[in-house]
Parts: sequence; C-alpha cells; structure tokens
Amino acid sequence: MDTEIVDEYLIIKDNNIFYYMPPDFSVTKTYWHFKNYNIIMPNWLGFDIHNFKDDELNIEKMKDSLIIKKYMIYCDDIRHYYYIDSIYSKQTPILNNLSELKDDKIIFYVIYNPDLNGGKPRKVIVPLDIIPDSGEFDVEIDNLAKLLCIALPPSYRRIFFNIKNLNENFDISDAQKCIKMILEKEQIEDYINLLLGKI
Repeated sequence: MDTEIVDEYLIIKDNNIFYYMPPDFSVTKTYWHFKNYNIIMPNWLGFDIHNFKDDELNIEKMKDSLIIKKYMIYCDDIRHYYYIDSIYSKQTPILNNLSELKDDKIIFYVIYNPDLNGGKPRKVIVPLDIIPDSGEFDVEIDNLAKLLCIALPPSYRRIFFNIKNLNENFDISDAQKCIKMILEKEQIEDYINLLLGKI
C-alpha cells in the first residue's frame, strides 16, 4: 500500500496510522495495537510503549481528514516539561502517547522536578478501579509551581499535590503518602472519596 497523507497530522502506511510524525521519524514511540490497525505516536520518553486493544479500529476516510470512531487521540510533547497534561477516560477512550494501559491500572509517564532527576520520566500510577465510569481522569504536572494535579469528573474539581521534593514514582492509591502531599486540607475528603469509589 502506498503512503497516504491524510492531513498534516495523520499519515497512513499499510496498516499503520502515524499521528503527529512521519513514518521514518527517529524517536521513541507509543503504539496502540488494534486487530486491524496500529496507531503510532511519538513520546520522546527514551523507550517505546506498546498498548493492546482487543477490538478493531473503525475509521472513515474523508477528503482531507480521517475520522477515528469511538476513540480520541491525545498527543502531548513531554519535552515541554514545564506543563504536561495527560488524560484517560473510560467513557470516551483516549489513545494517549504518554500512557501505558495495564490490566488493573493506567500509568502516565511524565517529567516532574527535572532539577532533581535530570529530566527523567516518572510514573503516575492510577488504579483503574478508582476511575469513575463517566468523565475523564486528568493528570496535570506544573513544574514551575511544583504541583501535580488530578481533575475529577464529573465536575472536574481538582486535587493538588505538592511535589517539590518528589523524585520517585507517584502512586495515587498510596494514601499514606498522598494525604501528606495534598496542598489544601479541604481536598483530602475528595481524595478519600476517590479511593472509596464515591466520586
């Protein structure tokens, strides 16, 4: 099959859909493997990520665009680490270039406190069973303010964690550690309700 350029962001070659990159782009990548297509995005992490979906990707080719039904594609550039935003949703599945989907958790790869760790990616680990079935679960990193923020559906109220001295992976379900890092005391109740599945 010839290479088909759909628009400035999408290129199709054989059963590979390249998003935000040409097929010969020399950078580490995130792959979302479907039964009939692979979606491939740059991640700039220094290692590849392979995610597997047990269904077919339903696409519709238009004149100057490609509609990917059921899924949304979200690609963030981790090299701009002053602010990083990663999203996951059960209701509207999002194919994210900075996330790795496991059986029981979603892992967001982000950079925080580059002055402490030399800009190496860290994991923000979120168990799937605490993510509500409706709405998006949003993880944001603000390296200028030294904050990690999670936005909770459906109202998208936020919980802020102080990550000024954090130089290790961050597990959202580690209540003993997380509660100490929550910026505002009023947000502790929201965090506890999240762990208890009451959000």
